[in-house]
Amino acid sequence: MCGDARCRLVLMLLLGDVQMGRQSEVAVRGEHWVRASDSIRSAAAALSSAVSSDDCQAIGLRCREALCSLAQAVTPQNLALEDGTTVSATDSKRRLDVFLAAAAAGSSRGEVRAFAKHSVNLSSMLVHKRTATLWDARLCLCATEATAEIVGL
Repeated sequence: MCGDARCRLVLMLLLGDVQMGRQSEVAVRGEHWVRASDSIRSAAAALSSAVSSDDCQAIGLRCREALCSLAQAVTPQNLALEDGTTVSATDSKRRLDVFLAAAAAGSSRGEVRAFAKHSVNLSSMLVHKRTATLWDARLCLCATEATAEIVGL
């Protein structure tokens, strides 16, 4: 599960936290990895039996929860931006942006960072789309899974 470089980077960051005495935060962040994975599996299972727009919206909610947990897993609980703004625990777009700014730095990786943002936007759109279709739900789940892969889940 953690064979690629991105996941090793996350593990190194977590190991650095342990060495600096922040074991409780590491445990919480580990729980978020599990929650993200569980939410993705739950969305995939729900997709196989989805028939109504409400079912599709629920898949969007699971995907949004997965992205939120994923973002919490790779960033500190008390994340603050350079301008001093504290980032909400549920602000997955900003949290993923902070993580990917380091993990996928450089102008050649701008599309990767944009993809993660669009994945968050897509899940939020699906949650609120009263005419959600199976196509929308499949696309959202695909984007969520791809974002998880990008981050290293």
